[in-house]
Amino acid sequence: MIRILRLTPLAAGIFCLLASSAPVVHAAGGPIELAAFCDGSDDKDDTSCIRAWVDAARSSGQELYASPGHFLYRQTVDLFSGAHVRCAGPATTIFRSTGDAKILFDAVGNGLEGISLEDCGFDLNGNKEPFAAVLRVWGQGAAARNIRVRGNRMYDGTLTGKTSPEQRQYILLLNCEQCWVTENHLSEGGRIKVGRPGRRVVIRDNVLEHVNDNAITVVGRAQASSQDILIAGNVIEDPVRTGIFFGADGMPQNDPALSVRNVRISNNVVEGDFVSACIRGTLPNRAEHVVISGNVCSKSGGSGDRVRGIDLFRTHEPSDGSAQLSAKQVLITDNIVTGHFSSAPLYLAGAYDQPILNANQFANSGGGDAIWVRGDVRRVLITNNVYVGSLRVEEPATAVVHDNVEVR
Repeated sequence: MIRILRLTPLAAGIFCLLASSAPVVHAAGGPIELAAFCDGSDDKDDTSCIRAWVDAARSSGQELYASPGHFLYRQTVDLFSGAHVRCAGPATTIFRSTGDAKILFDAVGNGLEGISLEDCGFDLNGNKEPFAAVLRVWGQGAAARNIRVRGNRMYDGTLTGKTSPEQRQYILLLNCEQCWVTENHLSEGGRIKVGRPGRRVVIRDNVLEHVNDNAITVVGRAQASSQDILIAGNVIEDPVRTGIFFGADGMPQNDPALSVRNVRISNNVVEGDFVSACIRGTLPNRAEHVVISGNVCSKSGGSGDRVRGIDLFRTHEPSDGSAQLSAKQVLITDNIVTGHFSSAPLYLAGAYDQPILNANQFANSGGGDAIWVRGDVRRVLITNNVYVGSLRVEEPATAVVHDNVEVR
């Protein structure tokens, strides 16, 4: 009998909420036009007039509108709670870096709420600053709430079709609650990073190309709780390390209170010769309701050591010396993972209570394992999968295995 993982009514309701459009409330009155402050057609630095434009909206509470033009910046511009930035279109309104500003639009503080950035173009233009960002929203103290980033184009015109030498995080939302990152197109190095912690987060229908490091990252640290996260419908091409990375921000994040709950990673496409994993989850001491479904992962080359497709493992043993809690209600289903993996297309390690691997297709052209389960995994159900390679379950892990098809 196949045990079906069902979300709790609360979790199911949250995923329905997250899948809907984010509410954005605009102030009364027409928008404030950037064209009234900046020329947009010359080669002069526009940082000061962009700041004046933002300050005008800060005083009036009106929406910010950027009409067509090329606006040059060398320094950071501070945004404010309630700032709504909208552009004429990502191909016609372009903010272009002419220096090495680490961040263009920045909002840091306690109680930030209702910030949006929509339909704009951003050219990093050879910016050499490590971890350069287009937008940073960082809730310090209380979480930043109701943040929306939609329909933007972020790229580097000097590196078309290549990966930047430096890591970049074009969209950086930290300590974020009710946050939507949708329908953006990022290329030439920059990633989407949300979390530390993240709650009620949607990252959906984005395109990311040639990302240096991990393309989409949603992770937690210390004692924080990350929960109610939907990562769906994204297309990721040629990430250097990993397509999607979630859970704890590395194995040393072993605070016993750190948790991740209600995560769904569905219908994403990851392609390229990544050197780490297609989808990687480092699950902390408290982990439950994790669904990885309907994703397509294709590794195009043989780069990297210990490369995996879907890669789930646990943080180190809790720092207080207690035994690690088993991850519960973990479902991996209907995924297609193919390519040359030096480790395995599916790797599951650590403490789990009855996880399910169902109706997946795993093919390892490298000739090794297709499915590799190890650690304190209790009664993993492996059923209805089709795989090329071997199926390995290492003691003390226990498994119920049936109705799979091994292709030789």
